[in-house]
Amino acid sequence: MHPEGGDPIKVTSNGASRGWESTDGTYVYYERSPNVRGLWRMRVDGGDEELVLDKVPADSWSGWAVNDEGIYFVEPINNTHLIEFYSLATRRLTRIATATYITGLTVSKDGRFLVYTQLDAEDLNITLVENYR
Repeated sequence: MHPEGGDPIKVTSNGASRGWESTDGTYVYYERSPNVRGLWRMRVDGGDEELVLDKVPADSWSGWAVNDEGIYFVEPINNTHLIEFYSLATRRLTRIATATYITGLTVSKDGRFLVYTQLDAEDLNITLVENYR
């Protein structure tokens, strides 16, 4: 839907979830479905969908973000999560950081700031209560 209002316009035709518009408004980036690995894009004015990056895990939801320069994404490998950057201009990957467990990330439009949530510890307790009334 245009920011000033009007009727919504269907952009994708093969399924999509968690869309993110490019900062210049040219493309919409999205995951195809919870079972399909990769990040896809289509021009907002129509055209064919295109696989941009196959390294984005299926159903990653908040595990990727787009800015003017490219795509930041989280790739889980064993017990580690890698934050990587895919340059749209050079089509090259660069590792940005390594963390134990990342549950989401976002990036500023100019790429100066990357914010992510990291789970450092998880603590669960099982308690037995006797003679409960």
